[in-house]
Amino acid sequence: MAGQGRYLASTPPRPDVYVPVPRLRLCAPPTLAELAERGLLSTKPTSGLVPADEWECKNNKYHTGRKPVINYPTNNLLLNLPPLYCTGCKRTNPFAYGWKVPLCTLNHVPLRFLIRNQGEFDTCVAHAILAALDMQRGVDSALFSEAETKQALNILDLFHKYSDVFGVPFSEEHESPHTEHLALHRAACIFFLLQQYGVKYAAPKAATIPRRVLPQHHIALQVLDVFRISSLMLEHIVMLLANGFALVTGLPTGRAFTFTSSGEIYDAGLSDDNHFLVLIGSGVAHYPANPNDGNVLSTSSWPPNPSRRGWGPRLYFSARNSWKDYSHPEAALLGYGGDFNIWADQLAGVDLWGFHLPRPRG
Repeated sequence: MAGQGRYLASTPPRPDVYVPVPRLRLCAPPTLAELAERGLLSTKPTSGLVPADEWECKNNKYHTGRKPVINYPTNNLLLNLPPLYCTGCKRTNPFAYGWKVPLCTLNHVPLRFLIRNQGEFDTCVAHAILAALDMQRGVDSALFSEAETKQALNILDLFHKYSDVFGVPFSEEHESPHTEHLALHRAACIFFLLQQYGVKYAAPKAATIPRRVLPQHHIALQVLDVFRISSLMLEHIVMLLANGFALVTGLPTGRAFTFTSSGEIYDAGLSDDNHFLVLIGSGVAHYPANPNDGNVLSTSSWPPNPSRRGWGPRLYFSARNSWKDYSHPEAALLGYGGDFNIWADQLAGVDLWGFHLPRPRG
């Protein structure tokens, strides 16, 4: 690696040798059986967020024995969810619902976390991964009933480490022929730094955080193993989210993306541009209707649902953006850019990243 050292250089010398993509400590994603066991660890204080009822699918033509099939809700750490697909014919459950982690509580602890702001900089990968760390450490602390200081993570520390280890400032990899390929592997590079060195906590304000709340090990947060899961494994992804695992991924973004308002479903389509974000929930909507009632009319010209060759129930994921709550420069469009939704089938062809954190210590 080029320039390994103290991670303090703001603009280090460009490397004169090829910088390889780092190798990560990888593991398999938690299995469905492991997630089911994890779901037994909580009492579901937010179970009322989504009615999780049985579903009798009467699509008998495609069932063994041509009889109705009863499908049961899933038991998850954060909340129980209605069955997503019929076990007999794989038909999507027509029951419409939606949920996201910031609306949940675990062991009576709210799971709200920061909406980050990347501004005008091309740093969405770093901000999305740190937002995922914020979500994951909140879930883990509530799960293990450990004290959580809620200290902010120092993203500048992460940028300094990136510059020092890879020999190029973050988001400027294309400036050198020896590092331009790293622009396609920024997520791997960030996870490598988090595994090897961690990211420091921002300096606390003595007036707000007593010293006794800050043990010595609360200096930097490191990531243990990292896993990847195909975006085609939709039911598995839904269960990972419902069991408190933060997932990050890229999304194709067109010109209309910056106008997507809070709670709206963004119809991505094809685009050469890409934006990195953290998934925070899921839901089912009746395509082309939109969960945000104020935007129902905007869906009237949408094409048929590509996942079903027509209209009907369609899975979506909730995502947290990194442009804060009030990101748009025009005052009339304030409120655009926080949490929004994306169609699950439009993530096809990409992997999602997840990770494990050390168990929090009080």
